[in-house]
Amino acid sequence: MGVHKFKNLAFTLTELLIAMGIIGLIAAITIPSLVSNIYKKSLTTELKNITSEIKQLAQEQMLKHKVYSLEETDFNSPNELFKDENFAISLKCKNPTVDCWKTQVSDKSKVVYKRMNGVEIAALTKNKPSIVLKNGAILSYSRAGGKTENGDKIIGNFMIDVNGNEPPNVEGRDFYSIYITEKGRYTTWDGKDSLSEEEYTNICKTDASSYCFAAIEKSGWQMK
Repeated sequence: MGVHKFKNLAFTLTELLIAMGIIGLIAAITIPSLVSNIYKKSLTTELKNITSEIKQLAQEQMLKHKVYSLEETDFNSPNELFKDENFAISLKCKNPTVDCWKTQVSDKSKVVYKRMNGVEIAALTKNKPSIVLKNGAILSYSRAGGKTENGDKIIGNFMIDVNGNEPPNVEGRDFYSIYITEKGRYTTWDGKDSLSEEEYTNICKTDASSYCFAAIEKSGWQMK
């Protein structure tokens, strides 16, 4: 009877270490990108939900008051707009920059909002009427003026931090400024509605938070 020789099919320690090293390298490259994409998607979803609720409220207000302009509804006044019947409110801020936005506190809880290029947004130190929603988002509203390219009258400005005081506190990520017209449409601070997604995105990087929202809305709710 001949002697059968069987080939050793097991991996050597060296081969296992090499394979683990390759897997670790792939994970190191792909996992941060995957986590970042999931985080961006989460922030975008929150933004979409909040702005959709505001649009729905605008339509309900015009039906309720039987008018065609939000100027004749609760949107005419922040105090009227920020009522419990309009929003799911967990906190009405007596001192917005201290109680809500925390941009004027002196301790470690102070929040600094920045543009994508790292420049601080000083405008957030203004005391605009603000609330904290039950989902943790911060929302402010103030009257505004101007017209869009289509002639719609701009009546108000919302500032939104979709995840509250949590980082990154950067416009175009978790913070947005949005202007609303009397017809319930969103626009930029200067009423520019006809720019391309790329143009909105480029301006968003250095100026004008409302352009950041326009870029995301234009892209079909994709954060770049």
